[in-house]
Amino acid sequence: MPFLVPSAFPTQLQAANVTNSTEALMLVWQPIPVHRRHGIVLGYKILYRKTNESIFITKPVNSNSVALQLTKLEKFTKYEVGILAFTVKGDGPRSQLRTFLTSEDGK
Repeated sequence: MPFLVPSAFPTQLQAANVTNSTEALMLVWQPIPVHRRHGIVLGYKILYRKTNESIFITKPVNSNSVALQLTKLEKFTKYEVGILAFTVKGDGPRSQLRTFLTSEDGK
């Protein structure tokens, strides 16, 4: 079977505020099912932005990870987050965007 891009995206993307930090979110997700990978998944790309901005920031993650802590975020701010997987042939489809809210100070 020739290598292709993944035909699915990682699922169950969730976020939680990091204890004692108002400027961080811990993201977790489930990997793509093997039959939808179409090759070796080299990693994931987390795409995120504040809800009122148009440009995404991209954070690469190695293929052995199913979690990432996003840091240096603004407190009490809504962020849109998506995820995709990639192989040597390129990026698979991006998940639907999920909206998460960072904490206020001391909350």
